[in-house]
Amino acid sequence: SGSPRTTTDSGAPPVIPKPPETAAKPDEPVRPGGSAAVSAPLTPPKTEGGVSAPGGVSAFLIEVDGIPVRISPGEVFAVRSPARVKLTDIVSISPLPPGTVMNFRGFVGRPGDTTGNDKGTTLDTAKDLIPRFAMKKDGETVYQLGAEDGPKLLAAAYVKIVKPVLKSVTIGENGEDRVLKLAGRRRVAPGTKLTLKKIELEDDLPLADPRITLGGRPVSSSLPSEMTMPDIAVSLAVFSRGELCGKVVLYP
Repeated sequence: SGSPRTTTDSGAPPVIPKPPETAAKPDEPVRPGGSAAVSAPLTPPKTEGGVSAPGGVSAFLIEVDGIPVRISPGEVFAVRSPARVKLTDIVSISPLPPGTVMNFRGFVGRPGDTTGNDKGTTLDTAKDLIPRFAMKKDGETVYQLGAEDGPKLLAAAYVKIVKPVLKSVTIGENGEDRVLKLAGRRRVAPGTKLTLKKIELEDDLPLADPRITLGGRPVSSSLPSEMTMPDIAVSLAVFSRGELCGKVVLYP
């Protein structure tokens, strides 16, 4: 909450470096957001035993749609929008200054509270975030989650807001599978029986609370789902939590 404490000379929000992309290992647990977290070290000081802990902070605890998540300082964590994110607590390996607060820049957890402490509050990624306080990089929106002692930033992690985008749909037609990518088009004879077999989103995000329509009419979201091609051009549209992910076009 509140405005950023640092800006560039032009007054624009600071730009954080692009973190290195890391792939999830086969035995690595998948966390809410649908992708493995990306490490973006803040070059923190070393504590005894070689454990990095900026300002004594070892983790930020949040809940994404009720699922507990632990984020390390310097980490960029992807959250699929829309989602409800509860800012739970800060974990430290040593006592923090008495005035330390958990602050999510770009969110006003307690209107009128001048301390900036958002601990214990819950934000809705679809309507509670203030974009002008976000950090921009490579077209992505990243918000800073910090442990702050007055003007001093003890440690920070970053939350990347990811909206679901349709990658492709797989449709069974006359015994053959057809893969149609986002905005793809395919000619289908009227009356043809079709089977919607698979839906893929970009970034390997899961499809949450799906809704599927063919020409505006609902199609079962329990795959495989049977459809019949009408005698007019129609869009096969995929929604996640009420937001359009994308569509393909079928025409006679």
